[in-house]
Amino acid sequence: MKSTVLHCLIIGLLFLPQLVSGQQNIRDSTISFAWTSLGYIGSGPGGDLDDRYGYTSHLMIEGGYKLKSNFYFAGGVEFLFGNRINEPVAQAITSLNGTPETGYIQQAIGADGLWYDIRMYQRGFVIPIRLGKLIPIVKTHNQNSGLFVELGSQFIQHKVRIEVVGDNVPQLANEYLPGYDRLTNGIGITEAIGYRYHSNRKFINFQIGFLLSQNFTRSRRDWNYDYGRKDETQRLDLLSGFRVGWVFPIYQSVDTRAYY
Repeated sequence: MKSTVLHCLIIGLLFLPQLVSGQQNIRDSTISFAWTSLGYIGSGPGGDLDDRYGYTSHLMIEGGYKLKSNFYFAGGVEFLFGNRINEPVAQAITSLNGTPETGYIQQAIGADGLWYDIRMYQRGFVIPIRLGKLIPIVKTHNQNSGLFVELGSQFIQHKVRIEVVGDNVPQLANEYLPGYDRLTNGIGITEAIGYRYHSNRKFINFQIGFLLSQNFTRSRRDWNYDYGRKDETQRLDLLSGFRVGWVFPIYQSVDTRAYY
């Protein structure tokens, strides 16, 4: 069900701007137009999130609409992923094996008595909704480009993805993984500041900025096998980092050519 909702959201973001039409001249005046954007966010965790994960990458798909007043609203989906897990997971059934020279590998004993590698990753997604304002500050750029400030809310979910190389560790079979994966979600607020540039001819359009978010989350699993109980902790998950994206504005330009 959640996967279907995400797929519908992505399709909507890609095709919603096609509904906007009309000839507009971005060079000489502020105009209203829709856009889609593909981007990347690199963020560092803070608060309770720092105890669980390291550097977090986001792949971003965004859609938005800018008004003539240079206010705009935007929404989208961000897919979270990372390779560093700070919090001990499944310690009772796994072990770090190796040496300082070769490096340590997390392993578990399988059904045949052999050691199998255990790999863990950060996975998740964010669905933000933001209201922003463009403030033109560069005289050589058109009035539809400028410094932006944003404020919004979002839904965030994250968990530890556990992979068993060889798939022969009964203690980490698929039906037991929810007891270890730390599935967590909740709502939060987000702020951003940066610069959006929309060129006169649609060729170069981008956004770059700095963002923060404060998320109020909790575990959504009924039982945590590591602790032998349900995790009732109210979490404060913080993220801060940079955002870059390539923007695809959708509007029909006025033909400025002269005919004789």
